[in-house]
Amino acid sequence: MPCWLQIAQGLLAPLIAIITTYIAWQQWNATKLKMRMERYERRLKYRRLG
Repeated sequence: MPCWLQIAQGLLAPLIAIITTYIAWQQWNATKLKMRMERYERRLKYRRLG
């Protein structure tokens, strides 16, 4: 097996892990922002009523 192919195979697993971690982090940030906006909308609704 060529040397470059062995290196590529060795780097593939960490690369997939990094990409997966980045996607999970982005989803976590999006969920956090969504929850913050929902709380703000609820507070705004009660302020307008009161």
